[in-house]
Amino acid sequence: VRQTGEPAIVVEPGSGLGLLRNEGDSRFAEPVPVSTLANGIRELAVHGPLLIINKTNAESTVHRRARMDYVGVK
Repeated sequence: VRQTGEPAIVVEPGSGLGLLRNEGDSRFAEPVPVSTLANGIRELAVHGPLLIINKTNAESTVHRRARMDYVGVK
């Protein structure tokens, strides 16, 4: 998404599922210019892989006590 001619990141309305379904809770509910992101985050957003599968630092509170999965899709 471009905001004032500059690339920006924003949540696609209606795209969240499960815990992420409320896009108003996201840092990216409103457009965030790419230039304001931390260097590591900016590199992942601009040049990183299209799919990221990882484990979070947070434990699941449902089903079993284990770190939750993180699936990121550009």
